[in-house]
Amino acid sequence: CGEGLLYTRLLSRPSLYLGLDISAAAIDKARTLGAGPFLCADAEQFVANDTYDVIVFNECLYYFIDPVGTVGRYATALRPDGIVIVSTFLQSRRGRAILRALKRKHTVMDETSIAHGGRSWTCSVFTPGARG
Repeated sequence: CGEGLLYTRLLSRPSLYLGLDISAAAIDKARTLGAGPFLCADAEQFVANDTYDVIVFNECLYYFIDPVGTVGRYATALRPDGIVIVSTFLQSRRGRAILRALKRKHTVMDETSIAHGGRSWTCSVFTPGARG
């Protein structure tokens, strides 16, 4: 969740939000925003004790040892009809490879791309589960 930027964008929508980040400094700053909760945790090792409508991986999968397996593990914490949203920096070779692997494993519901200053990102919405 970093310093809570996404959280601030969601404030107008009533929902429960759980933010994770491995950086204690980022979590300390996010906690100044109020609600949360915000937890300092290794997202690749964290085990959810609740279920969620949406799980977002915002520019973090590149840092995981097993990003596709981690997404699959989190998908088990989704409520029926829940989705996973993944933001990917397309200039990252590893990011593109992870995105291709996720598309082989999960169904893409929607996807959009943005380019700025010669750089580009894709935001993909997945319905978890085996394809085919």
